Amino acid sequence: MPATGARGPLDTAYPGHRGVLPLTPLQAGLLSGGPGAGSVMRLVLDLSGELDVPALRRAVRELGRRHPNLCAAFVRQPAGPPVQVLCDRPLTLEELDLRALTPEARDTRLAELTAEERATRLDPEDPPLLRFTLVRQAPDRFQLRIVGHHLLLDGWSNQLLLPELLALYRGDVLPDAVPFGDHLAWLGGLDREQAMTAWDDHLAGAEPTLLAPGAPAADGWPGRTTHRLGPEETGRLTATAAALGVTANTVLQCCWALVLAERTGRHDVVFGAITSGRSPQVPGVESIVGFLINTFPVRVRLRPEETLAALLRRVQGEQARMMPHRHADLAAVTDRLGVEALFDTAVVFENFPPADPEAARNLPGLRVEGATTESAGHHPLSLMVLPRDGGTDVNLLHRTGAAAPGRSRVLLDGVLTVLRTLLADPDTPVGRLTGTGAAAPTPAGPRVAALIGGEDAHPAFDTLLPLREKGGETPLFCVHPAGGVGWMYSALTHHLDADRPVYALQDRGLNGADRLHGSVEDMAADYVAEIRARRPHGPYQLLGWSFGGLVAHAMACELQRAGERVERLILLDSHVLADLDELPPAPEGAGARQMYGALLDFAGVRPPGLRDDELDDARFLGIVRDGDSLLSDISERHLVAMGGAYDNNLRLARTHRPGRYTGDVLLVRARPDEGPGALSPDPAGWHPYVSGRVDVHTSEHTHGDLACPASLAGIARVLEPGGPGEKEGDHG
Repeated sequence: MPATGARGPLDTAYPGHRGVLPLTPLQAGLLSGGPGAGSVMRLVLDLSGELDVPALRRAVRELGRRHPNLCAAFVRQPAGPPVQVLCDRPLTLEELDLRALTPEARDTRLAELTAEERATRLDPEDPPLLRFTLVRQAPDRFQLRIVGHHLLLDGWSNQLLLPELLALYRGDVLPDAVPFGDHLAWLGGLDREQAMTAWDDHLAGAEPTLLAPGAPAADGWPGRTTHRLGPEETGRLTATAAALGVTANTVLQCCWALVLAERTGRHDVVFGAITSGRSPQVPGVESIVGFLINTFPVRVRLRPEETLAALLRRVQGEQARMMPHRHADLAAVTDRLGVEALFDTAVVFENFPPADPEAARNLPGLRVEGATTESAGHHPLSLMVLPRDGGTDVNLLHRTGAAAPGRSRVLLDGVLTVLRTLLADPDTPVGRLTGTGAAAPTPAGPRVAALIGGEDAHPAFDTLLPLREKGGETPLFCVHPAGGVGWMYSALTHHLDADRPVYALQDRGLNGADRLHGSVEDMAADYVAEIRARRPHGPYQLLGWSFGGLVAHAMACELQRAGERVERLILLDSHVLADLDELPPAPEGAGARQMYGALLDFAGVRPPGLRDDELDDARFLGIVRDGDSLLSDISERHLVAMGGAYDNNLRLARTHRPGRYTGDVLLVRARPDEGPGALSPDPAGWHPYVSGRVDVHTSEHTHGDLACPASLAGIARVLEPGGPGEKEGDHG
């Protein structure tokens, strides 16, 4: 995507260059601040074994050839906007030999190198701005140290860079790289004025929120105050966010907003956040290496009487409405408000996909011992959140002029206090945390079970997920549909009796294909053991949507065989597929595609016009990673596992013939789908498998929408005594 402007001076300064591109809004913002440590990132790769240095040198050079933007110069033109020139200056590999030093002297020199790299000032007009140095520590020990201007690479791209470099070192034949210019072309086609108008409306009346006014954005490498949430606390965070229908990112943003409110004495605060910038409208965007991120404002208006749960949902909704405009130029947004700076703090939730662990394997004679990456950030104060290794790192980066280490610790402790209060009781009024109430925050207590299943487990995928634990009424256990997740049932907690505990049962296969069940009966027995571990004796209420209805029915039979009482069995448009002669065969991969489509709808991030049959793993992951949605915090492994669970459960459903349940059943029948192949089985098909009545209530929603919030609100009214559901008939 060539930029406009005079080319003569650029040809002279950069002979043989491969083109000229515009800058992204954030690149332009960084460039306007001048070069400095705040725009530097570092990567270090520890290697052992036999290293082929010429092969590594070729790989570095080829990396620059595949991604010309990594060899770019950033030029401020006398007239017109700044540009990036794709220079004909190859990436090179320097060498530093420390083998003659004693171990102590070598460690000292490596520490000096780190300090020198952090203090590096790279002139944006003097490429290459990506520097590779191979440090020889011993005959079989090396460090590959990379220092680059942040104008070139974002965090997502850092995760792509090293695996590609190692693949080139091995001599792998790689597909053509997706050009960074494709992203710039997409940016250039956006409606800038529409975005500016949206931000004008959203920020109307907002005032700057400055925690460290006058502090320089870049005054050396920032200090770092750290805290690690362990697996149990991370589990509570993820499960609570899922139960409330928000993301963990929104939870941390609201915690920071409450700390800002307490520190500034204001109830309308603004801070920065980061979007990946990777639009699913750009084919292959997930593999682009470059600087695609953008900073956008987050505005949080606090209401003392509002609960923390309500605050989270409201902020999530407000951000969802602004999601299409996150690529706007922050400098232009700020200028239109007539202020010099709108905020000086940011919350950075790093949810980009981790580097492929396979990339570090199969290196002939060479082993990757470790890799580290760090950057200086762009703001005086940055709350950086990084989920990793089953826990969550919560770091507060602070510039010298913004906060001393002691003050930084106080700020971070404030975030953790708010977080633990929220996890202990999401119904806590906001006023208790912003100085408008008399009570102080209380320490968090346990809300959900700790992680199960070891390192492969993720709390949002626990087999028994508490949606509301408190209450003395008979608990309701809701069984997942074919896709395996039960998060959507959280909507029931807003409409059922507040004294009724609600749990979701979820497929074990979401934490590994080796855990998939072999039959509906096996699954039912497993889930009965789960609920009896939580509640040893009845009565029980069971509910299941679609495939989940088959499992709930089988669980009811299992419980009755054990002498337990099932108070109620509710089936949401569930039918015995094995009895249907006309059931068409399922196309290969159809289950995964349908599940991906259902998840996009549930999270509210399906691009307009996108059909399920257009979805594959890469397209789906690109969509959910682009923004802040209910799916953004989940690993790629878990997202793909949902499709595998769907395929397995669809196979189980097609062959399952239920036992006989003693009692009545409530069947909520969906509005029939339209089009060829649509099924509308007769509810009387359940009669052979139920000794009592089959009471039918017809929903206005189709099968695929039966668990949407509006549908579940209506179903809740039917479930509770005196609900307004209209009984259609009895097929008993």
